[in-house]
Amino acid sequence: MFGLKVKMGELEFKRNKLFMTFDIKKSFGKSYEYAYYIYQDDQITERIWYQDAQANMRFSVMPIYSGSYQIRLFIKENGEIIFNELSNLLWIDAIHKKTN
Repeated sequence: MFGLKVKMGELEFKRNKLFMTFDIKKSFGKSYEYAYYIYQDDQITERIWYQDAQANMRFSVMPIYSGSYQIRLFIKENGEIIFNELSNLLWIDAIHKKTN
């Protein structure tokens, strides 16, 4: 992880969706990809496979069920995983569309 700077934003719930942002300070001549897992109640419910990463990324997910949600973000640099972090934990009440 030498030289790579990743700023992972807080997992947020707005307009009935979970939002997550992250910024990468890219190094010249290197390619970056990202993937993420969505956890609900400590179980992986969805895996989003690797795709090209830009310097500033934002993605959203619509939770269907109430429970605790978390996202694990992976970043590859030139094909090698160099970042693997969990987001903050957020409890969602999907029926009333709010967080606790």
